[in-house]
Amino acid sequence: MQKYFERRTYLKCPWSDVPSDPEVELRVVLPSYKEEGLLETLDFLLQLNASFKVEIIVVINFRESDTDEIKSFSTSQYESILAKYQNSDSHTIIPILLEDLPHKIAGVGLARKVGMDEAAYRFFKQKKNGVIAAFDADARCSPNFLESTLDHFKSFPKVSGASIYFEHPLNDLNSQQKKAIISYELHLRCYVNMKRYIGLPFAYQTIGSSMAVRSNEYVLKGGMNKRKAGEDFYFLQKFIEDQRFSDLTNCTVYPSARESDRVPFGTGRAMMGLKEETKPEFSSYAVQSYLDFKILVDELPKLFESTSIDITHYPEVLRQFLETQDFVIALKSIKSNSNRFESFQKRFYQWMNAFRFMKYLHFSRDNYYPNSECRQVANFLLKNNTSTKKEEFELLMSLRNIDKNKAGHNVAKE
Repeated sequence: MQKYFERRTYLKCPWSDVPSDPEVELRVVLPSYKEEGLLETLDFLLQLNASFKVEIIVVINFRESDTDEIKSFSTSQYESILAKYQNSDSHTIIPILLEDLPHKIAGVGLARKVGMDEAAYRFFKQKKNGVIAAFDADARCSPNFLESTLDHFKSFPKVSGASIYFEHPLNDLNSQQKKAIISYELHLRCYVNMKRYIGLPFAYQTIGSSMAVRSNEYVLKGGMNKRKAGEDFYFLQKFIEDQRFSDLTNCTVYPSARESDRVPFGTGRAMMGLKEETKPEFSSYAVQSYLDFKILVDELPKLFESTSIDITHYPEVLRQFLETQDFVIALKSIKSNSNRFESFQKRFYQWMNAFRFMKYLHFSRDNYYPNSECRQVANFLLKNNTSTKKEEFELLMSLRNIDKNKAGHNVAKE
């Protein structure tokens, strides 16, 4: 643990000289880059229900290439937080100012890393394995967000991390924006639910503003990365792979549905792209891509027991993809290191992980099955008659209901 803070943090740790309260069990981290509504978000968080003390770590950051106006605005925000918020028995707000970051590494990944490193360090000094919840400076959540998040980790002591249920807000949007965010979120839910449908163990949403992890696990798994986008996806895979990850559905995070050019992909960038289209609808991976892959998932027990490896009977798209990945060689190695099916299955999905599965979907899309409308995938999942034309809004509400009330992969209560 000590080596992590000495070698793998950015520049220094700790960043703040505010003493750690030994009673703190939950720390919330939110990055902020030229975010005009930051103070309103902090005011919002301070009104949430909590029967315990919470620390909120705010990482205000700007790049060396930013304009003087952005730099001045960021510095002013930092000073305003220091002046406005007085620590109390219920909360502590810890602002961090990251100035003149090199353009090569500046971004949401680095900002999250600094904040989460700080949170982990403070828990480390307390000798406590606390909970670090990620949030965004433009997000909102249900009133029970803090209580439910901490209670989840107390109720499931073996859980290392959790994906918190989310919904993009649909109010205060014009018709085109509303159509775009419905389509985008429908794609996200179709993607995860199709993975669940075919039996993959890494079927979780990976949204940066709606995730939480234990502090010790955060350090032991190497902490947050510095990616400018997709940092949440890559970060959470390390937790998902140990099969102690879970869905947290007792509260809701509402990520912003606004357009944004601050990251190269994600919700904000997707909204910008859809805005430029005359028909703002997001497409999703074809159902057949998943169904072809399901054949491999269903055959895992047979592959474990068999003395030979035969993939000639697989659908062409699956067979060709596996050949590009040296599947036979990889499987032989997995089998030689597995005495039981459970260990074989775990090793297999460490190899055929979320990254490689995504490569398969892209391979399938580019060579066999082009993307289809999200409504087609949603109708399949909901077992609807595809001849009945349902609006994307109705389909999204149905999938939200499934994810909220029947989310899978929860770790058994200890």
